[in-house]
Amino acid sequence: MTPLRAILRASEWWEYKLLPTLAIFYATAVYLDQPILPLWPAAVALLASLIVGAIYVSVLNDVTDLKDDAAAGKVNRVSGRSPIIVFALITLPVLGGLFFLWTWREQPLLLAVYALAWVAFTLYSLPPVRLKTRGLWGLMADASGSHLCPTLLASLLVFAVAQRSPDGLWLTCVGTWAAAYGLRGILWHQLMDAESDRLAGARTFVQRHGEGLARRLGLAVVFPIEILALAGLVVMTGSTGAGLAFLAYGALALGRVRWFRMRAIVVSQQPQSFMVMNEYYEVFLPLFLIAGSVSHHPADLFVIIVHLAVFPGRMIQVTSDIVTIVTGVLGLLRRRLGFGRPD
Repeated sequence: MTPLRAILRASEWWEYKLLPTLAIFYATAVYLDQPILPLWPAAVALLASLIVGAIYVSVLNDVTDLKDDAAAGKVNRVSGRSPIIVFALITLPVLGGLFFLWTWREQPLLLAVYALAWVAFTLYSLPPVRLKTRGLWGLMADASGSHLCPTLLASLLVFAVAQRSPDGLWLTCVGTWAAAYGLRGILWHQLMDAESDRLAGARTFVQRHGEGLARRLGLAVVFPIEILALAGLVVMTGSTGAGLAFLAYGALALGRVRWFRMRAIVVSQQPQSFMVMNEYYEVFLPLFLIAGSVSHHPADLFVIIVHLAVFPGRMIQVTSDIVTIVTGVLGLLRRRLGFGRPD
């Protein structure tokens, strides 16, 4: 029987989903010239609210995908589980979500975007609506629930704590970036699951319109919008850290292509590949934003320590790659300069 921790799918969302949202939380603080450390209660509330939502989504997806997974021959994490346990795994996160809705009841924007995330994911999975099987509507629902709403929530929380009125231009850039990044993520996921969805008869966007169109949409439309919105955010923050983070990420990406023979992909799923910009959002951007804030607010150094303690996985992976690449580069230089040759 599938372990309980596997049903919650934490390994699939703990860092991959939370870190890009947290990066925008930090970016909004930098934009408002607010020290990050005093925002820790808001950061804890943000993460807790997203965690209960992620648990709900993970279990709901498995419950509503039981028939499709059986038809496609896929393992389903709730298959064979006691209905009581499954009911509890859905009900408890819902109660957590209701708690945050009650907490933000006097802040209409926070309430609206948080509620919309729950609605989007519920409609994405739950019959008879089940937007997952309704083409473009499914893409929009997933992108809204996984990135757009959580990222807007993160930014709005910073504005609320700083007692500043929400900035329309900033939120537009944040929302555009998050929606595009979310769309690229769900296109990648549907392309990866294309064969399983075909066997199950699930009419996702990729199944309705073909893999070629999905790739072209991601590469020619969604990704350029994502990068343009990101550029706007970087410019608006005025943070040199965000620019330096891009240079550091670029060096890592080039190193992976050169030393690991990996392919940089935007949407399509390929062997021995990595998805462009993921580590920038998950590792480099949040850390460099905090580091930049330390120069103005020295106490924010503590934020880096806590951040790495809570989210060590991706940083460890990236560090391992960097060590391997640097070791390879140094070895190549030694050979070309004639060091280490026998007499």
